[in-house]
Amino acid sequence: MAKNQWLKNIMFDKFLDKDGQSSTPPFEISNQELKVGYWYVTNRAKIKSIVIGVLIVITVGIWIYTSWQAVIWFSGRKAEEELLNRLSTNYVNYESYRQNNAPIQLQVGSATIVPSGKDIYDVVAEIKNTNSRWAATRVPYTFTIDEKSVTGVSFLLPSENKYLVAFGIESTTEPKQASVILGETSWQRIRDLSIFPKPKLIISEEAVDSLSSLGADNMGTRLKFKLTNAGAYSFWRVMTTAILSLGGKPVAVAQQAVPNLKSGEERKVEFLWPRGSWSADKVIIFPEINVMDKSVFWLPSI
Repeated sequence: MAKNQWLKNIMFDKFLDKDGQSSTPPFEISNQELKVGYWYVTNRAKIKSIVIGVLIVITVGIWIYTSWQAVIWFSGRKAEEELLNRLSTNYVNYESYRQNNAPIQLQVGSATIVPSGKDIYDVVAEIKNTNSRWAATRVPYTFTIDEKSVTGVSFLLPSENKYLVAFGIESTTEPKQASVILGETSWQRIRDLSIFPKPKLIISEEAVDSLSSLGADNMGTRLKFKLTNAGAYSFWRVMTTAILSLGGKPVAVAQQAVPNLKSGEERKVEFLWPRGSWSADKVIIFPEINVMDKSVFWLPSI
């Protein structure tokens, strides 16, 4: 009470300036502000002690937390290293994956010898690509008749069946057996078949006749048919193979290129075997176009 009474008795309305003259203070201080200031001055030491104590508590807490985390890290270091080692370990068996997703090997049938004239023989073998997403872009093959060999290169699109052929193999004795061996095949994975144009070639009006029916001096066999390009693309050439078969066995085989086949065009094609007359109960004609090769497409001038 004495202190408060003392504060009340202080006169703040007059101050002496530096010249000793009386002046009014430039600001007013309320009693509440004076009380707060007085309280702060008298309790400053306690406030300092409290702040220091709080900071000590915070520091000790941080130290305890850091130490605890260090203990946890050191105790789990071995487990962490094992985890990192497991992360760097390759658990994928890529070799097994490649084997499971590799293309199925081409299926090639037995080679059949086809007489083509005096001491001349052709040979043919059926081949199949059973892969729906793999194209055999390069298929080297070797036909062997007795001790003579002929090599060639072909291709097969996904799910395509065709025939490998070789012509004009000379032998003074009738061959007893023939074989075909495939070399190392080059493969290309086709993820989207729709990106390749699909040729639409139609075979019609097949007819096989003996040239002897045209006159006594004529001999040989002729195959006639019509090849229609019903698709939207024109081609520089269409390699076409024809096989005459009797009783399931090839008796004649030939191959020729049909050049400059325009879209929508109908072309009459003839195959001629002048050295023999054969009858056939089945005619196999298959035109082939490698649509993966852009150079086969032709843009005719208008």
